[in-house]
Amino acid sequence: MSNRQDNPSLPAGRCQPEVSITLRIRMFVHGVFSRLLEWATRPLRPILKGRAPALASVAAVVEADGRLLLLKRGDGRGMDLPGGIVRWGESVEQAVLREVREETGLQVSAKHFIGVLSEPARDPRFGCICIAYACDIVDGDLRASEEGQPAWVPIGQLPEKLAFGNEAILQIHRSYVPNAVSE
Repeated sequence: MSNRQDNPSLPAGRCQPEVSITLRIRMFVHGVFSRLLEWATRPLRPILKGRAPALASVAAVVEADGRLLLLKRGDGRGMDLPGGIVRWGESVEQAVLREVREETGLQVSAKHFIGVLSEPARDPRFGCICIAYACDIVDGDLRASEEGQPAWVPIGQLPEKLAFGNEAILQIHRSYVPNAVSE
């Protein structure tokens, strides 16, 4: 693994993730299955439209050393905040901690609530209500996962669009927290 001296774009104390061929294959298969599931459920959309309950999801805004933690998704949807679907019997706070750990290898603590996004068109796969939290890193080493490749992106170089419209989370966060996710 490379350290901060080899790659100054990484926050202090965090390692550069290396992606093994096995993980690349798993990420590819995950992307294929995600698209297959989307294709297979397409005929049900007109039948269920407006009738299927929305799922609860979470997203985490993790900042360190003037950088934001994003995930280059393995399914080809671009960059996104770490996060995912809340499991049965799990609180949204537990879900955001679990999702960040699963997707990035980092253990975080929820610092504060950011907001709720419920725009129906956010996720083309299904209705989804997203609950967002700002999080602080507690421990762990950055690593890739089936969901994608994590990356520390300098605040001034953030993409205009994130997957699932999650750039709205950053706008909300920016409006409530001075100097958050801004140059």
